[in-house]
Amino acid sequence: MLIFGIIAGLLIQPVLFLTAYSSAVTRQVHKALSIAATPDAASEELQRILPEPEQSEDACDSFERGILTETTYESEWAGLRFLCPAGLYMESREELDIGITDENGELLDNTGIINELGVYDPENSFYLSLSVENVFYEGMTVNEYLQFIVSTYSSDTFNYQSNDTYDTVQIGNLSYSKLSISAVDEGGIPFHEDFYAALKDDRFIVISSYYSDDAKHLNEQTMQAFTAY
Repeated sequence: MLIFGIIAGLLIQPVLFLTAYSSAVTRQVHKALSIAATPDAASEELQRILPEPEQSEDACDSFERGILTETTYESEWAGLRFLCPAGLYMESREELDIGITDENGELLDNTGIINELGVYDPENSFYLSLSVENVFYEGMTVNEYLQFIVSTYSSDTFNYQSNDTYDTVQIGNLSYSKLSISAVDEGGIPFHEDFYAALKDDRFIVISSYYSDDAKHLNEQTMQAFTAY
């Protein structure tokens, strides 16, 4: 699973990413950065602790990146469109791509996660990400992936609660499994996180939405902004 792009994102928007635990990978990055003096050291630590993604040899991978503007995103491959709600901001392609592309803008060969969309509010109380990730191992299911995400909380000092129920949610043209947690961070501030995952062409499409109690309406607005392609 690739970590360089997320590390770069942490360096660009440290407050946003340290408050928005946007996926299991981001949480592992947060851990690595807390014990590493430099991004290179964090990278080495994450390569040690994270599973290596696999790609089935006979997988039919038709993945193509979506089209991103300042206020919209659409992906024929993922079967969805997105229009950014007023008052929120979207990360640029350059911000999303730092660390996962070469000098020519081509994806690196070892890219295991591709950041497609990042949406946030100016108060840093809400963050939504959409990424495309390689499966950790052949045959891994969506629910197993979501279980892995929750396991990263159980190994922390967070006081967290999971609903332990997998809901099925239609987002765009695909059906996603959803798992939600509520927790209290190191500063005693409660937060919530919803994880959505769908499997296509041996890749997970992952939507992660982090929000505080006061930003629940932003989460609802943003999820409603997804439509079918």
